[in-house]
Amino acid sequence: MVEEGGVLFRQGELSDSIYIVKSGVTKVTRGCGEQDEAVLSFGFAWRIYAFESVAQGRHLYTAVALENTRVCEISYPKLLAAMVDCPELYIKLIEVMAEQVVSDTSLWMSVYRGCVQKKIAAFLLNIARRTAYGGAINLNICLSMPRTDISKYLDVSVESLSRGLSSLSKQGLIEVFNRRVSILNLDKLIAVAEGRKGSAQSPAPADLSSQHQGELFVRP
Repeated sequence: MVEEGGVLFRQGELSDSIYIVKSGVTKVTRGCGEQDEAVLSFGFAWRIYAFESVAQGRHLYTAVALENTRVCEISYPKLLAAMVDCPELYIKLIEVMAEQVVSDTSLWMSVYRGCVQKKIAAFLLNIARRTAYGGAINLNICLSMPRTDISKYLDVSVESLSRGLSSLSKQGLIEVFNRRVSILNLDKLIAVAEGRKGSAQSPAPADLSSQHQGELFVRP
C-alpha cells in the first residue's frame, strides 16, 4: 500500500521491475530542468508502469499516489520467466498494454489538438472509462487529482479549466460538486470530445465568469 502523496518510484532511480496499480489513483511526472514538472498522465486500477524503463535501466519518470493506492511490484526477470511457463500471462499482458496505449493515444490527440472544452470533455470521458468495468462508462466520477495537476496535463490555465467546467455544466452536460462530476448527457459530451461541429455552444463571456467557480474544486 502506498499512502496518498507517497512515491512509487522516482525518475532516475535504477529500474528492474514493473508496477501494476491494483486500486487507487496515481500521476506520472517528469522533471523539466529549471521549469516546473510536467504531468504526463494519470493512472487508475490495472495501470502498468515502468515497462519502458526496464530497457534503460533507470526510471524515465516519477509516479506518485494521489490517494491510498495498492501497487504490485514485479521483478522483470521473474516476470519473463513466468511468461515462458505461462503463455496465457504473456497474451493477457500484451492485451492490457495495447489497450493502455490506445487509451493514452486517443486522449493525447484530444488534449493537444483541441480547444479547452474538448480537452476537458475527453479527459472526463477517459476517467469515466478507466474507472468502469466491462467496457461500460462510469457516469459518476471523482477527480482525485488537484486542479493544478489537471491544468498542467491539459496544458491550460487553472482559470480556463474552471471556466470550461462551468461551461459544460451550464450546457447540462455535466454536474460538478466539489471533486465529484456526474455526466448528465453522455452523447453530447462525447460529441464535444470528438470535436463535432455544433456539439457545444459557447456561453457569453459573462456566463464564463461564474461567481461559483470556486465550487468546482476544493483542492488547491
